[in-house]
Amino acid sequence: MNYDEMLVFSGSGSRKLTARICDYLHIPQGQNETLHFSDGNTFVRILENVRGRRVYLVQSTVFPTNDNFMELLFWI
Repeated sequence: MNYDEMLVFSGSGSRKLTARICDYLHIPQGQNETLHFSDGNTFVRILENVRGRRVYLVQSTVFPTNDNFMELLFWI
């Protein structure tokens, strides 16, 4: 597999795991911005061009399950 074509992004629930995966594969982690507002809203923005690349998202759905799962849906 050509790792130059791969991007691995991290959701809020899996930053450490994503860093370990990227270290193991010797690839940089995909750049993104995740904002959690005081009213409970979440905003996700991908800061890289993903066109024509294999994109993987690592996001746990453990506690707080609702927040992590909703963030996962925003990524999609």
